[in-house]
Amino acid sequence: GSASNYNVSYADAPTGLTINPLNVSVTGITASGKTYDGITSASASYNGFDNAISGDNISLSNLIASFDSKNAGPRTVTLTGATFGGADAANYNFSLGTPTATATIAERPLTIQVNNQTQTYGFGGSSAALGTSGYSLNSGTLVSGESISGVTLATDATLSGAGKYAAQATPWRLYGT
Repeated sequence: GSASNYNVSYADAPTGLTINPLNVSVTGITASGKTYDGITSASASYNGFDNAISGDNISLSNLIASFDSKNAGPRTVTLTGATFGGADAANYNFSLGTPTATATIAERPLTIQVNNQTQTYGFGGSSAALGTSGYSLNSGTLVSGESISGVTLATDATLSGAGKYAAQATPWRLYGT
């Protein structure tokens, strides 16, 4: 058939053309490590969006991220919220996707200094004889609400004669919230 055999007319679509927003999710989430501070808040960043149209102006701000635990060690960081914006944001359905990264909470450095001790020959070098309070925090700081307790003092001077011997702090516990 030939087009000349038809009288073609055109009618508009009843509802017109609907363009749905494009689904995008965040890619390249990274998290920064930190020194133990007793809280789970984290710093995170991202490097882009999957499926976004090149050249469109879309962005994230106000990223909310947290470690899975406040304790030192390798941790999972989860991005739990963000503000999606930019001049072209209305053209997209935004999702955080798989919003996790890993980062490490480093141990907070503390130095416990054993205070000088004076004992009488024959005391036996026992922890009980040295007590548990002959120490001080020499360097570093504790996180607010935490305290040191249960420091055991020991020496290698067991049944030794008069003289000077090393005294050291051994297992201790940190208490807090």
